[in-house]
Amino acid sequence: IANGQADIICLCRPLIVDPDLPNKLQAGQAEDCCPCLYCNECVGSIHSRSPIVCVVNPDLGYEGDHPYGFTAVSGKATRVVV
Repeated sequence: IANGQADIICLCRPLIVDPDLPNKLQAGQAEDCCPCLYCNECVGSIHSRSPIVCVVNPDLGYEGDHPYGFTAVSGKATRVVV
């Protein structure tokens, strides 16, 4: 956009995975971005009129109150997903 090569850029699935993607890219933190797997689970849930789901972003739909009670971790930590 800055170089005049595009007027607009449309993101859908990448923003479902990582809603903070544009801010991370603008801050030069591309390595912190969660990648979309393009598995189409989100698209399938939309077409079936079910709540939207994402295999990469388990917080989708629970951003303010996650049912598993995850808490923020500050500093260096080891994380395990089972």
